[in-house]
Amino acid sequence: MNVEIQGLPAGLVPVVELTGPGVSESLAESAKFSDLGAGSFQVEAADVFNEDPIVRTLFRATITPSEVCLADGESKTVIVTYAAHPASNKLWTNNSNADAALLGFSSDLLGESATVDPTVGIESGAGNEVAFDRDGNLWSVGRTLADANVLRYPAASLGVSGGLEPDREIFIRDLACIPAMRGLAFDPSGALWASTCGGEVVRLSAADLSRSAEVGPAIVLSEITDNGDLAFDSAGNLWVTSDGQVVRYDASRLEASSSAAPDLRLTVEGAVAANLAFDADGRLWVIDFGGNELISVPAAELDQVGDVTVTAEVTVTIGAAALLERPAFDEGGGLWLALNTGHFGRLSPEQLTVSTNAGAPTIPATVIDSAAIGYANRIAFFPAAAGLPLFHALP
Repeated sequence: MNVEIQGLPAGLVPVVELTGPGVSESLAESAKFSDLGAGSFQVEAADVFNEDPIVRTLFRATITPSEVCLADGESKTVIVTYAAHPASNKLWTNNSNADAALLGFSSDLLGESATVDPTVGIESGAGNEVAFDRDGNLWSVGRTLADANVLRYPAASLGVSGGLEPDREIFIRDLACIPAMRGLAFDPSGALWASTCGGEVVRLSAADLSRSAEVGPAIVLSEITDNGDLAFDSAGNLWVTSDGQVVRYDASRLEASSSAAPDLRLTVEGAVAANLAFDADGRLWVIDFGGNELISVPAAELDQVGDVTVTAEVTVTIGAAALLERPAFDEGGGLWLALNTGHFGRLSPEQLTVSTNAGAPTIPATVIDSAAIGYANRIAFFPAAAGLPLFHALP
């Protein structure tokens, strides 16, 4: 049997496994095997990453064929072809007030402040959300009440600019209010949670997401006042912005519907919470949209129960012209966020340790300007940075 491995750039080592009668081999290069026993053999290939200070390139393999039945006297060839994932090595943002609703900027455009054109500009019906699953499919929300509530754009189509229709359109039953959708987040199992109008957060299972359909979610968390953004921590607990506070629903409560109070209702002193992100150390970062502030709460403060008020560990203030929404951490620990019209930027890890105020706001270390941007809303990387509590943070 010949196993031919191809497609990886120089310096990257494949991870291929051949198993079958009398053989279990890990391959880091192409190989030929003689005198194998007859029978069924399987070939598997793990993902390979090209490391990058901002966002990695994911190389994923196609195996042809992945299972081989070898008879006496027979020779066969298996070809393992690695290729860069179309969505990887890019910063993604949804894009308001502009022609292309989804923009992707490759990492090599993001190393320093510059005026750039996006690598990918996609015209679509995507609304104010960008969420990735583990396969790199991009999920968003419909722009209007007439649109499907949840849209999926397939990973294979994210590498080129142009018009793109979703391959899945999911309507959530009995949503008759505007804006119907306020946020999306995948839990550690791959179920998609949606913050919807009417004070509810609903769970869409893998079965709900498997096809275009109207669904009635089996799990609904209700009576959440002015619910907004969502995030999961490393323990699988669900966090939701609610009436300017942040509430936590413990992972143990997420297997059944409930209208009971959350396990924690967190008030960050002096802040009105609008968007959320966790860093690799378990710190919660809260966006105060009105105050143009990013506020960190240390992990040690997040295990409490009941009604709790905490003081910010760090408060980073951005200039008044910025319109802050949900940010995203990169591989180097920098935080990317929307700024004003036509711009988004990066706060360096050092800037995230220093509190500032409106009188002397923080100027992002990197500012990207692009004529293609109307207003960059929510930011996401694929894959997410290793160590983050995100479903698409691949190992």
